[in-house]
Amino acid sequence: MWHVSTSLRPALVLPDEAMRAVCLRALRGVGDQTRGKIEDEREALSYQVRRRLSAEEEAMIPGGACDVRHSEEAVRRLNAAWRWLPLGLRDFAIEEATS
Repeated sequence: MWHVSTSLRPALVLPDEAMRAVCLRALRGVGDQTRGKIEDEREALSYQVRRRLSAEEEAMIPGGACDVRHSEEAVRRLNAAWRWLPLGLRDFAIEEATS
């Protein structure tokens, strides 16, 4: 799964479509949206797009791609990144790892 997010600084206001455009531009050339794509706008402060890997990208992963949410691997990854997460993003990170 390719995943990109945008977030605004408190003094900056952008319409959702502008944040969406930034996300889609970042994903240009990767993944395959025909295999699945999720777009999510969060309270007009951020926008995220998740896109499934292309068949070619997935074939490069030994053992295949898998969803690690609700797993020990998700907890391991979250713990490894925890100290670098801003306080304001920690609840969001927990939600992403466990949903």
